[in-house]
Amino acid sequence: MVRVHADASRKQQALETLKLFNKYDIPKSGSTYSTMVRLMASTRSLDDAMMWKEQMLDAGFVPGPSTFGALIRGAAREQDAESLVDLLEEREQRGVSLPQVNYYFVSLFGLIFIATALCSPFNIIRLQSAGA
Repeated sequence: MVRVHADASRKQQALETLKLFNKYDIPKSGSTYSTMVRLMASTRSLDDAMMWKEQMLDAGFVPGPSTFGALIRGAAREQDAESLVDLLEEREQRGVSLPQVNYYFVSLFGLIFIATALCSPFNIIRLQSAGA
């Protein structure tokens, strides 16, 4: 049921469904956590997505490629270079692959950017000023 609401980008309904999980002591699966991470990331709630990722890890589940992909897209969309780099490092440390993902470093007007093909259209993030 959580996934049905998430697929329709109905964040509030998904959260209401999860309240029932808590009320009736229904354990959450790795898929439930992953669904919530992807829903939060896709609805521009990166902080909430990161919170769900941490809860997922605390429950003993490791985020998979689609979960990390959603987080990376969310960080790129929000132009949060620090979170983007942290997520890329964490993904690598955990050995999680992201199939068909390309990252491009671009210098534009003296600034260094990262662009990712995870997002459509490309999201470009300013990493640092050149020479800084």
